[in-house]
Amino acid sequence: MLLAVQSLFAQKLYFSNIPRLNNKAYYNKVIGENAQGIFILRFRDIDMRNGFSVEQYSHNLDYIGAENYNLGKREKLVKIFSTDSGLVLIKSSIFKGKTSYSYIIKGLKQTTPGESVVFYESTTIEKVDKAIEVEYSLNRKYCAVWIEESNKRGDQDFRCFVFSTDGKIVTNTQYHTNYPSEDVSIDQLSVGDSGQSAMIFLLEKSDRKISDAHAEVHYILTTRQNRIHAPIPFGDSKYFIASYDLVYNQFKNNFFIAALYDFKKPKAAHGILEFDFIPGDSIVEPVFSPISRKFVAIVLGAAEADEGKDPENYYIKKIVPRSDGGYLVVAEYFEISQQMETFYLNGVPQISSKSIYNYNDILLFALGNNGTIKWEHEINKMQSSYAGLSYLSSIGIYVCENSVNIIYNDNSNQNNRVIHIALGKDGAIEQKILLNSETEYTAIIPMEGRQIGYNRYVAPLIQNRQLSLLEILNNQK
Repeated sequence: MLLAVQSLFAQKLYFSNIPRLNNKAYYNKVIGENAQGIFILRFRDIDMRNGFSVEQYSHNLDYIGAENYNLGKREKLVKIFSTDSGLVLIKSSIFKGKTSYSYIIKGLKQTTPGESVVFYESTTIEKVDKAIEVEYSLNRKYCAVWIEESNKRGDQDFRCFVFSTDGKIVTNTQYHTNYPSEDVSIDQLSVGDSGQSAMIFLLEKSDRKISDAHAEVHYILTTRQNRIHAPIPFGDSKYFIASYDLVYNQFKNNFFIAALYDFKKPKAAHGILEFDFIPGDSIVEPVFSPISRKFVAIVLGAAEADEGKDPENYYIKKIVPRSDGGYLVVAEYFEISQQMETFYLNGVPQISSKSIYNYNDILLFALGNNGTIKWEHEINKMQSSYAGLSYLSSIGIYVCENSVNIIYNDNSNQNNRVIHIALGKDGAIEQKILLNSETEYTAIIPMEGRQIGYNRYVAPLIQNRQLSLLEILNNQK
């Protein structure tokens, strides 16, 4: 049921109720949008042991209906996303044999409610505790499935499937790392609009201390036209990589990595490390762009900047490719701190601790096409909560033609406000209060929201303890 429509500056806001089911708390994640409407994934248990449902809404958030799904005892929903013609659900199933386990990976394309097409079944492996990672392309025409497999020697292998969303297998290949399985893991992956794929895997050297910059080594694996290319290392023992992100650049038809690096500390950021590459490249030359000391003084203060200190505990949230050949890097402060508490049990003092999740300031870096940092901005924000409420922290991001938009809850003074920040191509920042209430609790759930169109963003919204959906339509593009 549509509750309200209002204009706010250059935006329209749509609200819709989410049906209450048995008065139980549900997880709600935005899947995406196509011609049939907007789709929301809902489930009660984090492991989905009681199944899940897919709810359908109109483009203005009128509720249409829901389709319920059950998972078998050894089944797991790995990924769900929308295409132009329907939904794609990626499920894994485990079947135990006498000497091994069989992992059956099924892609189910739902064109109409109740109608599904099985894409493929995959492989037999020796262990079942390995990861399956799935990602799809920006044009939603290709999907990559990367699987960690342990071979008979105990070494790590990677198997990669890339299929088009009409069910055709584009890539089916495997790579042997010759590293022990317990030391190697998939970290990030991306898929190009032509079916090419890139995956970063992490090699952790157990004989090295965390203070050693070479304790972790990152490698890039790429695929194209049913071929997997030799891994490309990035990073070396001269510096630490605190955080990074991998994206496909639709303007250049290549892949790009931005990383925060530092020469002294594992979680610090002296600058940004950049890698541009395409599948088949044998060498990736890094570009180092140090953060200006003037900007460090803004973030840390002049005294700490003069002492040579660098910002710490910042993690890259998103990389936005720009049509001019550059990129926008969005990083957010995150740290888990401990709060000590004393209580008495039978007159005896006891000490316990609680974890506090801190999502604070946002750093913005505009990278030029020559690898330089064109401008830097800091957005002051403070969000602190216990674990049970941390899902209300962090930020939502959506991209328009002329702006990058950031949304978050302002709880610095326990305000019931949702803040919207628009960042122009030239670095101009405009901040507005998107929602504000003096009488009732108001907050979005940014981690469960998603951009569903080039100028549209949908996220779950809590108002007066009731769950609804919020859609932002940006008329300024």
